[in-house]
Amino acid sequence: MALDKQTIAFYNKKASDYATWSASIDRKKILKEFIEFLPPNSKILDYGCGTGWATEYFVTNGFKVTALDGSKEMLKHVIKNNNVKLICGDFLELNSINEFNGVWASFSLQHAEKNLISNILNLVKKSLKKNGIFYLGIHEGEKVFRDSLDRFYCYYNEDEITKLLQNQKFEIFKINKEKSSAYDGSPINIMNIFLKSN
Repeated sequence: MALDKQTIAFYNKKASDYATWSASIDRKKILKEFIEFLPPNSKILDYGCGTGWATEYFVTNGFKVTALDGSKEMLKHVIKNNNVKLICGDFLELNSINEFNGVWASFSLQHAEKNLISNILNLVKKSLKKNGIFYLGIHEGEKVFRDSLDRFYCYYNEDEITKLLQNQKFEIFKINKEKSSAYDGSPINIMNIFLKSN
């Protein structure tokens, strides 16, 4: 089980507020960068999709999306569309093989315990087609903790996450770093990591 029950309970309770907050953040630049690496009509896994802001962007741009999240209340906010498949489930329940051209994991995998991350990354690798693109957004740091809203987090420094990704034979071709703010208002350092599955 990769999903922390208290974290999921928070997202179930605050799904509507979180949807409003998520929609207020302009992420078009990073989303556009991701889809530019993909062929037309690609299949994308939105892995930890939350309220579906990325899913909506992908569908609007002509892609088919599987949107997976552990919060059933968050999934209620995801766009209803024939090109969207919704799955309420755990990260470790991913069982696709060579299905997706792209996997988008935007600040979701950091909610899984560190002893599970290698297994999760391996499932991502298996789910991607040859030369598939994997975007991983993650908080940078050393902490393993619960935030002020009782959500569980594992932060990663660059060396740590790079080694984990390279162990799964991902090719890292771009990392950029930014300063941002979390939902609870706390300052965070984030990493946007772009990878290819060979």
